[in-house]
Amino acid sequence: MQLLFHKFHNKLYNERVHEEKGGGRFKEAQKQTRYHYQWLVLFDFLKRLCDRDVYKFAASRLLAAKDPLIYAPDSHGKLTIPIEFSVAAYRVGHTLVRSSYAANGKNLDIELFDERFGTLGFSAYPENLVVDWKYLFDVAKCVRPRMCKAIDPFLADEIQNMPRPVVNSNNPNDRALGFRNLLRGNALGLPSGQDVAQALYDAGYTMIDLAPDKLKLNEIPAWARLDAIAPGDGPSPLRTQTPLFYYILRESEVAGGQRLGPVGSAILMEVFGGMLRFCNTSFLRSKPDWNPDTCVSKERWKSLWTEGDIERFDRARLVEEDDYYPFDMADVVRFVENRDFNGNHVSCCAN
Repeated sequence: MQLLFHKFHNKLYNERVHEEKGGGRFKEAQKQTRYHYQWLVLFDFLKRLCDRDVYKFAASRLLAAKDPLIYAPDSHGKLTIPIEFSVAAYRVGHTLVRSSYAANGKNLDIELFDERFGTLGFSAYPENLVVDWKYLFDVAKCVRPRMCKAIDPFLADEIQNMPRPVVNSNNPNDRALGFRNLLRGNALGLPSGQDVAQALYDAGYTMIDLAPDKLKLNEIPAWARLDAIAPGDGPSPLRTQTPLFYYILRESEVAGGQRLGPVGSAILMEVFGGMLRFCNTSFLRSKPDWNPDTCVSKERWKSLWTEGDIERFDRARLVEEDDYYPFDMADVVRFVENRDFNGNHVSCCAN
């Protein structure tokens, strides 16, 4: 991904940034790369990942130039990352990871820590695993990419039983990423999922369900065992004080696992939204009417749009319409690799 954006920046510099604005062509290419990336975070990544009601509520506030309800710079004016985000909500990535991936046409089933290639996660990847992005993003119509795993409390075996060289331990708990996440949350004193849900609800996220049984814990086969070992042999205190990391994953699982639930979504929208709202290098703060380059986005393929869509990047549609993505990650790949919607190589944009 980092290499992809290096190439994206370089192509913007070589082909799309011709005028020296505010400090030179190179700085303008940097700024345009940042703006495109920030757009993707807000209108592609978060829109696909977050609960729809939470997303619409929080994104509409951002577009109306309103501050997040909770997130704000600290007393020194610095932007911080709350531990509720870093130790719980954004660790949703751990459950999205699959056991295997298609890297390219010659290697369609690569394990996460594949011993054949020495890919332990902290080394350069071998040349025969160079990524062909059409297997990971919806780049070509006739190739179905391998999507991420559902959002639920179940993590792939490869990260619940991480290789010894990665963690330098044979202890099963040390090798289980789920356990390590829960232990870290406890060590840092994270509030429970229920307490965070209540705080978010009180702040204005009234679409969050505060019902005591919303996680449907009785449906979990092993939950009765927790009750049996609870202090005083009563109900487990985890019913009402559920660890935030588990709460967020279970909340999503109960809702179908296709998106984060409301609590996890609200935390992400607060923090990412706050960064975009308060950071001086954000398009949302410095140039809120900015739109992606038409030669980078789907506007490049005007024949694929109806006449009524000529003026794209409609802010209301970006928030309200589930399938409205005038610029997404697949467009970055197509632009960098000069591909059309069928995956074929094409000439560069004329304008």
